[in-house]
Amino acid sequence: MNEKSPQWINVTAEHEGRQVQGLYALDGETLILSYGIQSKTRQLVGMAASTLARALLVEFAKAGKPLYGATPL
Repeated sequence: MNEKSPQWINVTAEHEGRQVQGLYALDGETLILSYGIQSKTRQLVGMAASTLARALLVEFAKAGKPLYGATPL
């Protein structure tokens, strides 16, 4: 990562009628998405950062990932 701390930005996506929220930051051309204690990184590859962040949030939601690693009831 760069020596300067990345600036985190709130992002929201919708999945199956519910809002999913996370944070994303950029490190050069790499997007870092944080969802609770989980995170993913991806290269931007010509995609807008907010669009990619929303797509990654939906991936978390589709996988049924709980926000803080707890087992869903």
